[in-house]
Amino acid sequence: MQVTASGLPRDFIEASWALWRAPSPFNASTDHIGLVTRGRNTAFDAIWSDLKTWCDDPAPALAMGRINASQKHRKIFDSVHEPGDENGSPPDEAETLALIARLHLYPLDFQLSPSTNLEQAKQRCRTALVSETQNNADALWEALVQTAESARLGSGIIRLPRLLGDLSTRFGLKAHPSIAASWLSLRNLSIDQRATIEVALPNGHVVDRQRETAGLSHRLRASRVCIVIGESGTGKSALVARFLEQEFFGATHIWLGPDTLRAALNAAGRSAIGLDQELGLILDRSPGDDKILILDSLERLDSASLGKLTALLSLRATNSAWRVVLITQSGFENQLRANVSLADAPVQAVPALSAAAIRGALRSVPQLAWIANDPAILPLFANLKTLGWVVTAESSFREDATDAPTSTAEIADRLWTRWTSGAATTQLQRLLVQLAIRDAAFERSFAISDLATGDLAAFDLRSNELPLQVN
Repeated sequence: MQVTASGLPRDFIEASWALWRAPSPFNASTDHIGLVTRGRNTAFDAIWSDLKTWCDDPAPALAMGRINASQKHRKIFDSVHEPGDENGSPPDEAETLALIARLHLYPLDFQLSPSTNLEQAKQRCRTALVSETQNNADALWEALVQTAESARLGSGIIRLPRLLGDLSTRFGLKAHPSIAASWLSLRNLSIDQRATIEVALPNGHVVDRQRETAGLSHRLRASRVCIVIGESGTGKSALVARFLEQEFFGATHIWLGPDTLRAALNAAGRSAIGLDQELGLILDRSPGDDKILILDSLERLDSASLGKLTALLSLRATNSAWRVVLITQSGFENQLRANVSLADAPVQAVPALSAAAIRGALRSVPQLAWIANDPAILPLFANLKTLGWVVTAESSFREDATDAPTSTAEIADRLWTRWTSGAATTQLQRLLVQLAIRDAAFERSFAISDLATGDLAAFDLRSNELPLQVN
């Protein structure tokens, strides 16, 4: 198709009006329509440039006054306006102006030899590849051409997320330019979240959870989504992290905790964490054909964020490159499954540690092996977090014929003494009570500057054994 000094091709404009008025897939407020031509028509270009500038004027009457003052401009305007007749009625002039604002011309020289545009296109293909090799760039360009040819003979529609997914199976692509900066920020946020999860006890021992791991593997592979539940401290996140690193080592893992997820779902909060696009769009256009989204501690999300999560979770139904793992406390899974997209999501429960698993962990520390033989004490360590504290504080639990702890209270007293030892015992005891209240309210992190003066002083004088992480 070519343009002339008289206007644009009628069949193209008729197709543009049909697309403009259709309920989908075109969105008149966000999408654009382009006409690719071979070379330029300088007479047309000058007039078209004026029309495009005038169409940006917020006052349609002023724009039409300028157009009507020139026969050349009016002729090209009419080449867009007149084919828009619908049932014998012409479109409103303001609507024609709106359509012109969304119409763009792309003069290209692909059919010429040599072709500057072809060289530029292949160079852009090269920069889009992780390898940045010319051979792969040529192959990528051919794949794009074949996709365009297939679409032209078919529905005429190429959806970017689907295209990126298809190409990712054949080429190592960088992040799409529209989300590159946000994708980098999201990867960094994921790394920070994953770093807070310990998959082994402090001495390096890994608790055996083969049954739960096998169940998670089956459920995630069968449905591409799984809800993992369990009581606080049972090691849900650790189980998921170790499983994914073993069975999905080559996949892209995106870990998001409740605070980051809440910010990412909120238009006002996205910029604060380095995202300049909606989270769903970033995930949809992200590179790779095997990706896993892990949403941790979902019970801590507020109701508004849970509502916004619905649209995000729908990506598993439209983008087959993503699997989704949702981690939450027992009882909250019913609230998640109220979401239509999760109604059939399988649930993997992570129970408290078995006696055999606890014995194995205690026997991995020679000084604690004696406790492993006492069935009355084993249930006290069924919580993985508690077991980790005990392993860390093993020197306080060494076998002693006259001073061996035999109750929950004695074990707690040993830990309490260990954590509050030093020059500020009284202040540290008060601080730990305050932290326990925060933890009970699911406030697992806080700004040190938020501490009261006395608590801040105690924090500075804390024992090295106190299990607090400073980020």
